[in-house]
Amino acid sequence: SSSRPRSIRQPTIPITPAPLTSAGHHFGPLNAELGFYPNSYVFYTSTLAFDVNSGDWTTMTHELGLTDLRGDAVRVQYLYTRDSVEQINLLLQAKVTREIDLGYRLRQNMTEDTSLESTYYIAFNRQCWGIEFAYTDEQDDKSMQVRLNLLGLSQPVKKTAEEQAKNGHFWFKH
Repeated sequence: SSSRPRSIRQPTIPITPAPLTSAGHHFGPLNAELGFYPNSYVFYTSTLAFDVNSGDWTTMTHELGLTDLRGDAVRVQYLYTRDSVEQINLLLQAKVTREIDLGYRLRQNMTEDTSLESTYYIAFNRQCWGIEFAYTDEQDDKSMQVRLNLLGLSQPVKKTAEEQAKNGHFWFKH
């Protein structure tokens, strides 16, 4: 210990500022995630990134899902990336019988007000296998798809209607 007088206004250890990021700012984005599952029929998730230096949202993803015991489902998803993407995705899934699902998926570009993709599908599911047929209309392509699922090999076994609705058939591609 030294008997020299010290000022509390002058630091004894030199303070160096935090390193600057590539844009010349001291702070990176602030990220937040929220998941709300009030029951097995409804869920809401949100992932956000906020640029504290500019005061702008850089990315957002919001998703709301509704399902029932039978396996019918509706999912809506909003995607946003600053200066790049603003998109709405929609999935409608109807359980026609215990073994047959019908569905529709839409991906819509909100910035240019254009449809990125419309997909109609029918799926036939048995205990350990399933087959799906889909027609997809994209901006510059139309396609027919056939997918054979050997449950336990090509995808995990889905045990509940909620899990099946959350996974969906031909779900959103990012």
